[in-house]
Amino acid sequence: MKTILLLTCAVIFFTNMYSQDTWVRKADFGGNIRTGATGFSIGSKGYLGTGNRSLSGANLLKDFWEYDSATIAWRQLSDLTGTARDGAVGFSIGGKGYIGLGRSLDSGYLTSLWEYDPVTNAWTPKASLPSSGRYNATVFVVNDKAYIAFRQSISTVFFTDFWEYDPALDKWTAKKPFPGEPRTRAAGFAIGIKGYVGTGFNGNFNTPVIKKDF
Repeated sequence: MKTILLLTCAVIFFTNMYSQDTWVRKADFGGNIRTGATGFSIGSKGYLGTGNRSLSGANLLKDFWEYDSATIAWRQLSDLTGTARDGAVGFSIGGKGYIGLGRSLDSGYLTSLWEYDPVTNAWTPKASLPSSGRYNATVFVVNDKAYIAFRQSISTVFFTDFWEYDPALDKWTAKKPFPGEPRTRAAGFAIGIKGYVGTGFNGNFNTPVIKKDF
């Protein structure tokens, strides 16, 4: 009987451990309300910053925050040194975080890229994208290189160009363009050594199409 009870408890424990499939609310974000923010993760901590306090585009932000998954707490860090922006991309490679591109009030669509070091809590400017500025781009990381797809350069112009950023060389390289229709606000992720992109908006405000190709 004792053996059966122990086995039953073990089954219940491992079943609960690996099949929770539930959402748990965590501490609310420590900064102001916003939309169009960006973020990345390094180790067991998440980082979030930039964005817009309103839907009108007139309240852009550059503050930057860390979320500690162990303590379930937010901590404000050094502001992004560059221009306040929304619609930027964020990613991490080799223990460093990166925020770049996006839209600003003063400079329009941006090409700048900034590197964040969590050890020193400092930002360093990196090579700017050698192309026109862009907003609401899509990013994924494969083999310690970031890949940025699509762009919106003005409110009605969308492109399919595709770029690789290598932080080891601080270098951008143009890659083969995306073969599908131009778009913005698409989704992207990486699995293994391949990247995936899809969905988004075709950019035609007269005959708008929300995409589902992948």
